Amino acid sequence: MITWTDSAREILERYTASIRGPLAATGADPDEVAADLRRHIEEELAASKILIATGEDVQRLVTRFGPVVADKPGRKGPGLAWKWPLAAAILAAILFAGWRSHFRRVYSASSTLLFEIPVTVVRKDGVRAAYSSSSGLGLNLEVYAETIRSDKIRRLVRQNLTPAENLLLEQAAKKNLLSPDRLGRVTVAGGDGGTVLRIAVESGDPEAAAVVANKFVETFMDYSEANLRDTADFAANFLQTQADKLKAEAASDSARVKQLRDAGVAGDAPEMQAAVAQKDVAESNYRALLKRLEQTRESRAPSRLPARPLDAARPDPNPVAPSARTVLRQSLLAGVAVLFAGSLLAWAVQRRSAGASGSAKAT
Repeated sequence: MITWTDSAREILERYTASIRGPLAATGADPDEVAADLRRHIEEELAASKILIATGEDVQRLVTRFGPVVADKPGRKGPGLAWKWPLAAAILAAILFAGWRSHFRRVYSASSTLLFEIPVTVVRKDGVRAAYSSSSGLGLNLEVYAETIRSDKIRRLVRQNLTPAENLLLEQAAKKNLLSPDRLGRVTVAGGDGGTVLRIAVESGDPEAAAVVANKFVETFMDYSEANLRDTADFAANFLQTQADKLKAEAASDSARVKQLRDAGVAGDAPEMQAAVAQKDVAESNYRALLKRLEQTRESRAPSRLPARPLDAARPDPNPVAPSARTVLRQSLLAGVAVLFAGSLLAWAVQRRSAGASGSAKAT
């Protein structure tokens, strides 16, 4: 344990009294700092193997610590110095994003699909007439709209683009930064009493917008027809297997009836009646299944799809202004991005300033 002389205590008390004012100005607790200072001096003396602390020893240590300098009135912390430049940068980014979104030329094109069911009517004179019914379809167009909006259709559209169309879309994407997707902004909406779906595309080039809109219709038609064919093929294969089984059962039942007749069994005998009834049922089931199989195979035709292109998209050279929602979204995104970057920069500067200040005090 270190013994303190009166002169050593006097020098330490005089030093702590001189730094109380500056410490209070920095927000530190003077008593806590004084206790830490005494403990630090004792550690320094112990490291030097000094058992009795004299005034000269303490004076040498406090001189090395130096005076405490309080911040000048009105001086801000290192982080606050970035407040106004950061606010100005955020405002500039928001204004720039809003200006770019509002004045960037955007072109729109739309194509439409009409949903209808072919109806065949037999007139009184026996003539069969074909019509197209657009009322009472019993179809949920939202299901078809979700299919068109799906990622699978977008992926197929990209795969179906020709090299020339790909080049056109890449150039359009560079002109229009509102959508990172080179297909542009695609929306699907219903109309005309629930029988029409309209595919609208916004792009930086009028021809690109028309190409994408028409490509969506073409891809949807091909995809839907392929699904119908695949479903019909699966059903036809299943029905064909069942028909083969029923055909074999009907042949077996017919052979049983022939066998009974050859054996001289009377037609009104219970055994003969049961065999004939079983044969008739098997043959009836076989004929019904054959009819259903024929209908299933006919359904593979593309005309079974209850939709057809109504109006193809055409390039429109007149640009359209983006919606207020798009402008607001882009402005907010730009503001958040700049705020995040500025906060990171201010935090890094503050950490660096705090580190430099700590190193200076330790020295």
